[in-house]
Amino acid sequence: MTPQESRFSPRGGEPAMLVGSAAGSNVDGSQDTRMDYVILDLGPEKLIARYVGLPERVAFNESVLRESLSSLQAQRFVPDDRLAIEKLAWSTLNGRSIVPVPAGWTIEPGRPSPCSGLPQPAGSTAAFPAHDFTLVLRAAVWASTEVVPETAASACSAQRGSVAGASYASRGALFGTSYIVEGAFIRAGSTQVVQLEVLATEQRATLARALLAAWVKNASQ
Repeated sequence: MTPQESRFSPRGGEPAMLVGSAAGSNVDGSQDTRMDYVILDLGPEKLIARYVGLPERVAFNESVLRESLSSLQAQRFVPDDRLAIEKLAWSTLNGRSIVPVPAGWTIEPGRPSPCSGLPQPAGSTAAFPAHDFTLVLRAAVWASTEVVPETAASACSAQRGSVAGASYASRGALFGTSYIVEGAFIRAGSTQVVQLEVLATEQRATLARALLAAWVKNASQ
């Protein structure tokens, strides 16, 4: 796509915006596309909003779309590094979570990273602190006859994790941000195997590993 960009600060004292548009076509050239977008510069963080559609439709509504994009406002997100793991209260939130998670955390659909050869879990969930996307707990559960913890951990990664037993670890990057993944498989009673996994930015790796250890200890009780 061919971009056209300009940078300006629409409101005195507020973060600068990069406003632009891009035009192009899909891979086989059968349909033209136009995108109008804005990037709000918050220093280490960027907030992106865009409208994408047929060129004539975007052009017809250009003034409205640009006004909408230029009205974007945001504040920097600063994660709370004061999280006291030893003071967390663990709860299943009246059945909303398949395993105990820190009370007060946001629960949403989600599951750990897919691992080669594992069947679909019977249930899964994800949890993270309110307004914090740098630290996520993810869990899945299987019948004990479907998954062997040690074999499952090896299928997820050849690298062992920081938690003793059937654990694994990996690293990656997404949109320029480095992150770590660590997880463990544990037996929950005689009928279930549970996968517990934490995903966090590289800067919060130490906190994430300590949180995973506490989670495994709590879920094993």
